[in-house]
Amino acid sequence: MCGIFYSNKTRPSHDHLRVLKRRGPDGFSDSQRNGEYFAHALLNTMGETTPQPLETDHGVLIYNGDTYNHVGTDTDNDSRWISQNLDDTLDRCLELIRSLRGQYALCYSTDQHVVFSVDQWRTRNLFYYYSQQDRTLSVCSHSNVLRDLHGAAWPCEENSIYILDRTTFRLRKETTSEWDFNQTVPQLDHVFNEFETAVRLRWRPESVLMLSSGIDAGALACSMEKQGMDFLSVSDPSGEDNPTMWERINRHKSHVNTKESLPEGDQEQLCHINNDARMSGTSQNNRKMRGFAKYADSKNCRILIAGEGSDEIYADYGHAGKKFRSRSRFGGVFHDNLSLLWPWHNSMDSLYTILGRADTLYGYYGKELRLPYLDQRLVQTWLNTTVELKNKGYKHWLVEYMKQNDYPYHLDKVGLSGRRWN
Repeated sequence: MCGIFYSNKTRPSHDHLRVLKRRGPDGFSDSQRNGEYFAHALLNTMGETTPQPLETDHGVLIYNGDTYNHVGTDTDNDSRWISQNLDDTLDRCLELIRSLRGQYALCYSTDQHVVFSVDQWRTRNLFYYYSQQDRTLSVCSHSNVLRDLHGAAWPCEENSIYILDRTTFRLRKETTSEWDFNQTVPQLDHVFNEFETAVRLRWRPESVLMLSSGIDAGALACSMEKQGMDFLSVSDPSGEDNPTMWERINRHKSHVNTKESLPEGDQEQLCHINNDARMSGTSQNNRKMRGFAKYADSKNCRILIAGEGSDEIYADYGHAGKKFRSRSRFGGVFHDNLSLLWPWHNSMDSLYTILGRADTLYGYYGKELRLPYLDQRLVQTWLNTTVELKNKGYKHWLVEYMKQNDYPYHLDKVGLSGRRWN
């Protein structure tokens, strides 16, 4: 993950930016324009290395993400494509942000406005401080920087675009995506096609798949295998020592990893970054993620591909009314009017918490996490399938995809920590 910082007034100290720089092992750049300060820590995973901030005649962009609108154009880098397609009009800026396919957090400053946003799921952490009275706005990937500078920080909400009018210094918010909840498509072909596209866009030869015995990781491995992708994978079978796990490990020659303790200094920093005690080194999830990041280091890989988002979007942590986790809202039983249920994926802040923790930890170790199940077009295509298909079985479309491609699976629910729900 890259790291970004913007302020219309304040230039942070070296100490403030030291941890932010860890997110960008390819270099740190900053600049000033008309009294504003921009800083960017670069992790390049796509095309030609493109240092930021990106300044044009229209404005200045700082960006953290992996988006794919540039694919098929003459531009091989997503940040450069975004910068080239922005101008100084607010309507064009909002239109472009709403069109982005992938994961992102960004801030764009023009003479009239400052616009900042995260994607529909908030896969990338972004925080802001705002005071209309003091005419102050600061935006950063880490909340601790803003808390230290201003005494407060607020998280940018998912599926939201924030717009500051420089004249009035009024900050307002608009919705990024208005989802179509018509459930009329009686087959899964389009879902499978969008799924394979989502995986294909996010895969790179230098990526590592986090493999488990679960449905989500299995469908990802199945898709990568079907599409002829040469990929590395890493597994921690503790807590899920079953035939499916070992069949997959052997099938993909997956590296069997063990949990890695977080160095004491790292634990303190990780808890402080976003004021989150859940980043402690005693957490089984955090130790497992640290082990995966360390394995990626050993293979000179920067990208980790994982199945986050599938439980929350496609299953609500349950099926047929049975709740597999307390965070399930309705036991995975979808009905005819999805607009009454949406957004179910953040019940008890579940997805927000998982993604925020992953962004903090993997960013700290200079890695990028890519999440095919949160592809905007895939989610929309699945939403449009019939309610009968959604309720036909637990994660029905994922299981059906593996069945059609003769890939090993089981239906037990196993968490990252190894805990099992049947």
